[in-house]
Amino acid sequence: MATIQDFEERIEKQKAELAKLEAKKKELEKKIRERNRKWRSLVTHSAGESVLSAVGCAWQELDLDALDRFLASHADEVSDMLTARGSTPEDAKARLDARKKKTAKTEPVADGGLQAAEPDSENSDW
Repeated sequence: MATIQDFEERIEKQKAELAKLEAKKKELEKKIRERNRKWRSLVTHSAGESVLSAVGCAWQELDLDALDRFLASHADEVSDMLTARGSTPEDAKARLDARKKKTAKTEPVADGGLQAAEPDSENSDW
């Protein structure tokens, strides 16, 4: 027959196992936060590049306050068109990767032709 001490030993072993699992969970949560932060940065960079391309200016010429005002005044018009509601970070990363593959195949050049794109040196992981 099991004794109280046997149960206490089993409880202590399970507490130790639980502590290990909690530590692994925290580490995984940290990795996911870091990954999502990186992916958010990549998507934000890509969106900024789209704005610069659409506006036709260099980054230092862009008036961010004017851009904020423009977006605020047109948000209702474009919100549904520009958002993927309920999208997960993995969905967003997949869209970004697909966009980069499409963009990497052909990019317009000044003379109207097309050239193969090269990865941005700052974001060489695409």
